[in-house]
Amino acid sequence: MKAKILSLSIILLFLFSGTCQAKFFGIKFYPDSPFYFLEKIVDGIEYTIANPDARAKICLGNARERLQEIEYMLEKHGKVDEELLREYDKEMNKSFEHGMKISSLAKKQEILKLIEEATTYHKSVLEKIEGKVSEQARKKIEMIIEDHEEYKHSFQKEIMQKKEVNEDIVEYLNDILNQYAGKSYATIPQDLNEVVLIRVYSEDEVIFSTTISVRNQKVEVTNENPTLIIEVDKEVIEDCKGKDFEHCKKYFFTGKVKVSPISKVLTILPKISQ
Repeated sequence: MKAKILSLSIILLFLFSGTCQAKFFGIKFYPDSPFYFLEKIVDGIEYTIANPDARAKICLGNARERLQEIEYMLEKHGKVDEELLREYDKEMNKSFEHGMKISSLAKKQEILKLIEEATTYHKSVLEKIEGKVSEQARKKIEMIIEDHEEYKHSFQKEIMQKKEVNEDIVEYLNDILNQYAGKSYATIPQDLNEVVLIRVYSEDEVIFSTTISVRNQKVEVTNENPTLIIEVDKEVIEDCKGKDFEHCKKYFFTGKVKVSPISKVLTILPKISQ
């Protein structure tokens, strides 16, 4: 019995390895192939081991493959497999779902571009086969096209909203910088002498970065090497707009503001909060 199980395991491992290599070299198994189930297994494994941000791309690739299979089955067997249509729709919906969950705006925009290209191409293919299918399949295709266009527009709208929020924050910070740079302030301690690199993040992306020197009670924009680095989450900027220092300093000891080296800020904070 053990020998049979071992033999079967070796055969399956060989077939699985062969399928992976076949995919790598561009060889594809179609639904009428006895090895098609192995292709689906590989698709599932690729999806499972991928990091969350990569899954949208994988689902788009799987959706394209299902579409190729639909075209192949129609050309070779004269009919559209409605199960393949459902699988294609499922993969596209998963790509939208994973794309919406991506936090990075740049990565989100990259996925949107791929989705826009995919939906345009897929629509042309689906419309081409629409006249060659049953009434039920035709209605399904029309519904799929309509749904995917709606999901795409929702994705575009969310990205535009995120961009607008980030642009508002950058504009606000530039206004603050223009207001303070080049001026002297009696409220700055006389012995404060630092070159501060300030970075503002939206999720994982830097949306604003500047280096200022603070010495002789004067603020100047500079290109000197920083002695202090302050990294701030954009939510802190949104919350601190128009607020006094007492309201804002609480963030220095949370994950929303990171300071390096922390020893310096512990020395500086008491001085500027007096």
